[in-house]
Amino acid sequence: DSGLLVGAGLLMGLAAALLVTSPLAAFLVAELPSRDPISFAASAILLLVTSLAASWTPARRATRIAPATALRAE
Repeated sequence: DSGLLVGAGLLMGLAAALLVTSPLAAFLVAELPSRDPISFAASAILLLVTSLAASWTPARRATRIAPATALRAE
């Protein structure tokens, strides 16, 4: 479930970033192009790894609990 949400969020975020880069290109100081594919890929990979690591830890912890124990606790 979390992988699907992360993927959808990344796609929407990349689409929004592509739309916003042209108006914000005037604020760039360096000689970096506004639609640098390396910057887009690096930020997407960083967000993907971070979000999957954040969702993996609770999921791993939840698999170690017996379902009957979890149902009794609620």
